[in-house]
Amino acid sequence: NLRPDAVAILDEAVNVLTKRSIRVEVAGHTDSVGTDAYNQKLSECRAQVVADYLTGHGVSGGSIASVNGYGESRPIDTNETREGRARNRRTELVVQK
Repeated sequence: NLRPDAVAILDEAVNVLTKRSIRVEVAGHTDSVGTDAYNQKLSECRAQVVADYLTGHGVSGGSIASVNGYGESRPIDTNETREGRARNRRTELVVQK
């Protein structure tokens, strides 16, 4: 499910991606709670939900270079604290060159 703050961010992304010729990778991530297999699938689902939102709101499929899940393999913070784990649960749009 998309949180209201995520929808606001994605709406901004839709605005940019429909007006400019930019290609992005949609990359899903998780914290380290759960099995590797579960986290991999969860990250893939996160990325797909975002990609579906973008295309469902007018972004061309050609603007999405790839949709990937990275599981818990690319943390941006510690998984030892609640706050760190929360930061690691994310989906990113990575501009492709």
